[in-house]
Amino acid sequence: MDFDFSEALDFVTSRNSKRSIINNERKMKKRKLHYEQTPNDNELPDVISSFTPDTDVQNKITTNVENDYLLENQMNENLMEYEDNLNDTYQMENLNINDTHIIGDLSDGLECCDDLNIDSKNLLHNYTNMSTKEFCSNLLNLLRKSNICKSHANHLLSFISSTLPLPNNVPKNMKNLITLLEIENNTLKKRILCTSCNSNLSCDKKCCVKCQSSNSKTFAYIYDMNIEEYIKSIYTRLKLLKNNPNVNFITFLLHLDGIKLSKSSNMKMWFYKEPVARIWLDNCRDTIKLIKTKGILINENHRIEVKFLAITGDSPALSKILHFNGHNEKYHKQSEDAESSKEIVYGHKGISILQDILDISLPYSILIDYQHVTLLRHTKTVLNEIYKLLKPSKREQLNNKLRLQSFPHFFHRKMKPFTEFAFIKATELRNILYYGCLPSLLGLIDIERLAHFALFVCSIRLYHLQPSMFDNQTQTIADALFDQYYKDHELFYTGIQNFVLHLHRHFGAQYRNYGSLANIGCFHQEDLIGHISKNIHGSNYYSDLIVHYYSIDFHLYAQTAHAKFTTISKPIDLNVDINLNNYPIVTQYHDKICTCLNPLSCVSIYRRFLIRNNMFHSLIYNKRGKSNSYFVSYYKSSNDHNQHFGRIKLFFTFSNSNYALLQRYIQDDNFSSLFETSSYFSLLEKPLDKFFSLLSKESSDLIDIIDVNNILKHCITFEFHQQLIVTEVSAYHEHD
Repeated sequence: MDFDFSEALDFVTSRNSKRSIINNERKMKKRKLHYEQTPNDNELPDVISSFTPDTDVQNKITTNVENDYLLENQMNENLMEYEDNLNDTYQMENLNINDTHIIGDLSDGLECCDDLNIDSKNLLHNYTNMSTKEFCSNLLNLLRKSNICKSHANHLLSFISSTLPLPNNVPKNMKNLITLLEIENNTLKKRILCTSCNSNLSCDKKCCVKCQSSNSKTFAYIYDMNIEEYIKSIYTRLKLLKNNPNVNFITFLLHLDGIKLSKSSNMKMWFYKEPVARIWLDNCRDTIKLIKTKGILINENHRIEVKFLAITGDSPALSKILHFNGHNEKYHKQSEDAESSKEIVYGHKGISILQDILDISLPYSILIDYQHVTLLRHTKTVLNEIYKLLKPSKREQLNNKLRLQSFPHFFHRKMKPFTEFAFIKATELRNILYYGCLPSLLGLIDIERLAHFALFVCSIRLYHLQPSMFDNQTQTIADALFDQYYKDHELFYTGIQNFVLHLHRHFGAQYRNYGSLANIGCFHQEDLIGHISKNIHGSNYYSDLIVHYYSIDFHLYAQTAHAKFTTISKPIDLNVDINLNNYPIVTQYHDKICTCLNPLSCVSIYRRFLIRNNMFHSLIYNKRGKSNSYFVSYYKSSNDHNQHFGRIKLFFTFSNSNYALLQRYIQDDNFSSLFETSSYFSLLEKPLDKFFSLLSKESSDLIDIIDVNNILKHCITFEFHQQLIVTEVSAYHEHD
């Protein structure tokens, strides 16, 4: 019987092994056939895949393990039966029959392993729990972040499909993927305008019926957005209804700009289209007027009104949409005269298409964009004039200061030296104007010239600062500073008293009507235009590609869960390796407040802390690199409003309270004392001492333990001889 039983085991093992080999060969043939049918392109990207391991090997291992386990159990059962019935000759003679039944049962069980009833309709393949939609959504996010073109994305999909077990539900191409995710590619309606005769063309025609022009350079491709649906989508996504149930209107600030789509062509993309604006924007204007009249129905219980507050942009863009090159106090009369006479009247070419759209009448609804006017034009021009006055050695000294200056970690751009001014960005100019120019130029130019430029720096920072520094007096002080700067400008500079300089005289009224420059700047809109303009590959079909990728991005962003905005303060990055005995001041502070007798288990040390949604570092945070997010301004207590400066050594918590351990720096003198010899000292003294502080270069022995909520702002520090010049961050949200 031992011989018969061993033969049965050998038979089962041999048969299962042959079946496994046959199944593996069959699957390999299917995969090979599928892979040969996919396009063989040398431009396939190198992909390191983290998908399911080789299923043939995995199945083989799993099958063998199951076989061994089942056979071992069955063999034990038969041996027990053999021992129990050893004296029963009849059962011993029929043992071989029972073994046959055993073999049959084992074989049936093994065959059922490959026929498990799994619903694969919604899964990517049979060996994963990931749904096809989840896979497609994650892959599409990855493709968009990588900015991969459609052809390469199709190759990647084909490659992924060939590496996964068969059958799988990987889409064949990007078109199928977008269809599966139900992304509409018609969010913007396309129309073609003949710029020669201003008539609309059918999208499938290549010739204008009216003027018989077939020159493609005279055709403009216009994409009109469904404004109402987009507003509803954004309103719902941002949960404005839930957060503001009693608010029944929202306001919009219109932004206008154009951007080149290619460095090798003059083709431009316009959000508010190129002239003649009333023709390009005719459909959009009618839609906006209808929305303003009837509002937007968010749901059956909530309707909102829409207000279009103002228009902003650079001067060339505003000139196109406003239909004038300049104006005076008789704006409406001159616009009407130009419209009726079809001639230019004091710079006016006619009535602007925005006149019936904006809720604040023109020209009071025109906002000066300080990004272009102040930073990219006037600041850059004046700084270049100052740089020309410096000797080569001082130029090198100044460039080194700008290049090596550290900032908090959320400053993604810092300051460029003058040798790279041809490629400087508005963000970098803002950092130079607000923070770096005055400390860096001290000792390099005469104090009178620097004091004159300080008038401009302080006035713009007052217009920009949040919250306001001098309450109701902020605008008055800022106006007085700029008026003096404007008045004496010709004493220091020649040939740059232009229209851009004059525009700054209107910042006072703009600040009074619309608030801080940080709220109405164009940095976010410029980032959006720059991002969208990069959604092109190759040299053809620019407009269709931009709309295609914009529709995808809008869909993906709409699917992202956006939590309700809340102010968060919490510790980050627990340090478990620190020895608390090295900080006796912390344990002593704990013993004064907490009743427990074990500070080592009660106190937790942290490297970073999120305070009012802003991240602060400490000196024990070793991954801060060259950034400086640990030098801060603070109050010692909520009742003490004397501002101090210091470095955060660490954060610690106990008894549900959060604290910061700071090393204080002592103030040496007022920063304005460096300008005492200037004729502008009386104007500059108050704002300069508010913006800048002059501290001792070496920290004091004073250690402060404060509640983290008493930390005010990040500070930027500049070395000046044996002192530190310290200034606070002007406005947080514009630095993100």
